[in-house]
Amino acid sequence: MHAEIQLPSPFVPVRQYRFLRFCKQHAEGVWVVVDASIDFGRNGPNGNPYMSSKKLPSGCILQDMSNGFCK
Repeated sequence: MHAEIQLPSPFVPVRQYRFLRFCKQHAEGVWVVVDASIDFGRNGPNGNPYMSSKKLPSGCILQDMSNGFCK
C-alpha cells in the first residue's frame, strides 16, 4: 500500500510511506490487521530520502458484535 502524510506545518515535508497490510481471521468473529513498512534502505526507490520514511509497526484486533458493528 502507499500512503502520504502531511503535518499541519510548512516546515515538515510531505512524507510518503509504502507498507504491507496483513489481515487474518484469528478466531470466529475476531480479525487481526497489521501494517509493516517496506524498507527501501537509506533512500527511496528514486533516491529521494523523503520517500524512505518508515512508520512503526501497527495493528488492531477487530471483534464482531451482535448488532452488526465491531469493536
